[in-house]
Amino acid sequence: MGKSSSKCCLIKSSKSKSYYFCLSEDNEIILSHYNQNGILEKKNNILDLKILDFSADIDKSDRIHLVCITTDGNFLYNIMVDGHWSSHTLTKFDIKSNKFNYLTLRVIKNDVHIFYGISNLLNSNLWTIVHAHGGKRKWNKANIISMTPGKSSSPYHVDFDKLGNIHLIYEDTFKGTKQIYYTNFNPFLKRWMKSPQKISDFNYDNLHPYVFADNNNTLHALWLAQNGPIQHIFYKQMPSSSNAIYDWKSYSLPQPDSSISHAIMLQDNGILRIIFKDKENLKCLHSKDYGFNWDIETSPNKVDFSNFNLTKYSTNQSMEKVRMNLNHIYASSEKDLQLFNFGTYNVPIENYTSSNDNNNDDNIQYSNDENQSNLSKTSDEKDLTVKDNNSSSQQDENKLDDSISADSDSIENQTPELINNEVSPFVKELNSLSNEAVKTFIENTKVSLDSLLTNTDALDKKTNEIEKVIFSNIKELDRKIFTNSDILNELKSNLTSLELLITQYKAENNNLQELLKSIEALYYSNTRDIKKIEEKIKEIHRLLENSATPALLDKFKNIFK
Repeated sequence: MGKSSSKCCLIKSSKSKSYYFCLSEDNEIILSHYNQNGILEKKNNILDLKILDFSADIDKSDRIHLVCITTDGNFLYNIMVDGHWSSHTLTKFDIKSNKFNYLTLRVIKNDVHIFYGISNLLNSNLWTIVHAHGGKRKWNKANIISMTPGKSSSPYHVDFDKLGNIHLIYEDTFKGTKQIYYTNFNPFLKRWMKSPQKISDFNYDNLHPYVFADNNNTLHALWLAQNGPIQHIFYKQMPSSSNAIYDWKSYSLPQPDSSISHAIMLQDNGILRIIFKDKENLKCLHSKDYGFNWDIETSPNKVDFSNFNLTKYSTNQSMEKVRMNLNHIYASSEKDLQLFNFGTYNVPIENYTSSNDNNNDDNIQYSNDENQSNLSKTSDEKDLTVKDNNSSSQQDENKLDDSISADSDSIENQTPELINNEVSPFVKELNSLSNEAVKTFIENTKVSLDSLLTNTDALDKKTNEIEKVIFSNIKELDRKIFTNSDILNELKSNLTSLELLITQYKAENNNLQELLKSIEALYYSNTRDIKKIEEKIKEIHRLLENSATPALLDKFKNIFK
């Protein structure tokens, strides 16, 4: 089994430079830098500290964020800008009384979300998942759930949908077996669902949960069910439509009867893929119809996947962001950087490099050549610094001016030759006219041309004014459409949040109703017992009043038999 996703993070910048973070056996964060072909450029220990756990992500400005917990309890927040790291301490944890693990960092738009687990050493089986979110020194923190995952390396997983909702599934012990539960965070209400939903329904252990929100906001849940030495992947999905809230549906998957570990999901050009390790091999399932039906893919070539690890993945590369939706990937960094299943549909392992004809990072060439390597490699960026575009723009303008001048010279050189070789009939007719007639004709033509040019200038001005008005109106219309679209999306999000709130309240009301029934039953039971006790007390009073014989003690014994 590969390393857990929290121990390896792969990040690609908008310029396609790749950064591979891994926690070494010496508890050090090792950062590997790769060029556009996945060739290692350098490797270094970025913090010179002993680390318990870490996680990394990238924001839309190409800044790399990294949070980590040191072995002495410091919770550090680090940011890399233009190759330079800055760091500050968020808090100091009490590691003498608590354990900390399962650290996950996600940067969504302008918000930073940190998830981690904490367990008291007095009850080390019980873990609490904490959610801290905010930024700019203003943070909100909430305990999401408590769970007893045992020794699981990945007991929970989170993902974000397009509306900003956070979805979390986790494993917890229920009646002696590990079951999978679902909960979510509503950004409108700014709170987590009070009553998590159990979504597994089997009598054996369920492990390694994984949740994925696709481009249609449909939720997909994966986990492994342990049946003796065999592990099977179970798959459920929950549509985003409001009439299907919390309605998880199961779908069968084709899979081998063998030892499977760490199943993940991604979306590639609308195609859903499930990737998992089957012993030392990597395998892939795909669905063309949003998860209703699945087929298994097989690699055309045998490749050694023993060194491929499950890795958290983040990208700012524009082509990938348009084409791909993924949070994890299987990767190897033994020598050069190699990624599994990062290619076009139906070619599960492939190689891609930047075009030789165009160095634009958006123009990625995806190769299906069977003679090439079947291991995909990442693209490149020259450096992290922002380059001055003025010089290149000026060079382009100079090249354009030179091109125009060359064309002008060519036209001037050709014109006399054309006139000398071929004289038009109109010129011959002018030659036959008298000089006075020619002068009159030229003057009249000049006046007509001047008038035409004046009218043309006036028409151009009017056209420019009309174009400015049209452009201004279009911009205003776009602004109103964009604003209305934002308002509509916000209303839809709020409506979904209210519907979720109603569903939660209904669930709470059902729980209260069951509680009231239990209280009512207890009330009637207590009332019956009280009446029996009162009757016994009355009988005792009668005995005390009517009997003073030595047999009084025997009668008391008979009453309380």
